[in-house]
Amino acid sequence: MSSYNNFSKKDRARKDSNYNTNPDNFEVRKVNKDKIKSFEKLKPKWRELCSYFRFYPDRFIDFIQPDDAKIKLYFYQRIYLRIMFRFRKVFITATRGTSKCVTGDTLLFTDNGIKEIGELASYSTKKSKLNCNIKLLNG
Repeated sequence: MSSYNNFSKKDRARKDSNYNTNPDNFEVRKVNKDKIKSFEKLKPKWRELCSYFRFYPDRFIDFIQPDDAKIKLYFYQRIYLRIMFRFRKVFITATRGTSKCVTGDTLLFTDNGIKEIGELASYSTKKSKLNCNIKLLNG
């Protein structure tokens, strides 16, 4: 919102000064040249891995999750993920029991850790409200 403070003489003097053009005022990042060389050697492998995981996103999930993970993808979920990553527009018609709805024990990745959706919503009434002040990490 505009205000008088945005157009004050003090603020205008700072904007008109050569502060932003003076190289001494720029933050300089020192880069280790050995790290750059080692990354340049690995860049083709990184590209190959990125393209592979872009084509098989379910395998990426398998790759990053620990052995004791609670999330296990079903076959149809793997197919859905692959289809959604490979095509821009996707239309899926699914039968009953294809996980279009969630249950109370569905896990959500929040900024406060993994929570079950049942902890966040009340199922006792038809007009239950979900706490909307939650930051989801997965979407």
